[in-house]
Amino acid sequence: MLAALQQGRGTAVASLAAGRLQLSKTAEPVLSGRYHGNAMQMFDVVASLQDLPQQQVVKGQVGTVLEELDNDHVLVEFADVNGVAYAIATVPMGQLMKLKHAPA
Repeated sequence: MLAALQQGRGTAVASLAAGRLQLSKTAEPVLSGRYHGNAMQMFDVVASLQDLPQQQVVKGQVGTVLEELDNDHVLVEFADVNGVAYAIATVPMGQLMKLKHAPA
């Protein structure tokens, strides 16, 4: 799923409605919730700051922001190194850290 979304980065939004994945075309918005002083964007790579036992995610696992659900929560896909998703979870923004791949 993530690979399909990344191919159209900025043009696709994933939405889970009634148990179905829906894709819709849209611009890449800045998410409105607070995020450690940085704006969150869809497709940002994040790490969990604490264990999420119900989703079988432990502190430090890496995921990708798929959608803003409200001002405080985002939908995050956690996947292995091969891109296979093992969890899609609603996570409070305060429990995530944005990962950076380049110097500030």
